[in-house]
Order: sequence, then C-alpha cells, then structure tokens
Amino acid sequence: MVRKKHLSFSSSHFVVEGGTCESLHGHNYRVSVELEGCMDAVGYVMDFARLKYMIREIISPLDHKILIASQNASLRMTTTGEEMEVTFKEKKYLFPRQECMILPVSNCTAEHLAAYILARLVSALREGNVRNVSGIRVGVEESEGQWAFVEEELTP
Repeated sequence: MVRKKHLSFSSSHFVVEGGTCESLHGHNYRVSVELEGCMDAVGYVMDFARLKYMIREIISPLDHKILIASQNASLRMTTTGEEMEVTFKEKKYLFPRQECMILPVSNCTAEHLAAYILARLVSALREGNVRNVSGIRVGVEESEGQWAFVEEELTP
C-alpha cells in the first residue's frame, strides 16, 4: 500500500443531491493505493517510486482547482472566453475557466474521485506495460478519517 502525505491535492467542489446543491467548499484530499499481484524477479509487485510517480501525474491536475462534474444532468455549463458558468436551478457560479477541472463523473464525491483516479491509474499501468498487477484499490480521504475506497480486479 502507498499512502504518503505528499500524495494529496487541495480542491473545491459541491455535490448535487436530489433537488439541492450544497455550498461550494474545499478539502485537502489524500490518496492511497493498494496493489495485488505476483512478485517479479526483483521482488516487487510494482516499484513504489514508479507507482507514486503515476499517482502524482493523475492527481496534480486536480490540485487547487474547482472540480466540476460533467455528467450531472442537473448542472449546466457554459464557457464564454476565459469564464465558465455553472448553473444549478437558480444558483449560478462564475469561475475563471483555467481554475476549473471538468471531470467525467456524475458528482464530485470522494467515491467518484476514487473511481476517476482508479480508472486513470489502470490506464497508466496498461500503458506502462505493468502486467503482474491483478488487483488495485484506491482510497480518497476527504477529511481526516473519512475515506472512500473503490477497487478493481485486473485481467492480464
């Protein structure tokens, strides 16, 4: 398991639940990753330095951004020049476009962030020709002691 203090990012978000939209707020998120698999000739399932590099590459674009769920039918997004307007019913947010990170999720919950990171990490492992990993579990801590985990079994 890799759970390091520097595998973290700070972002703001809001969650749409039912007919309500919570207030914009932020978290100092932390990420953990567990791998399962067979050891290679060196004795690694995967070199931790390589894994930490992959994780940082995935989470760095999330750092100091406003996370926006692109797959939420209750939200409307309009980009005009350098601005992004996000609307939920009568509630409107106007953000500088470069400070937004549009994610392919239905809500920016810790669970969906963990699934997003997991999917990106699985792709990175495949692109990096890492073949001996048979399972992966990603956790996102939203605040101290509040973790969401997702996992996936991988096929060779």
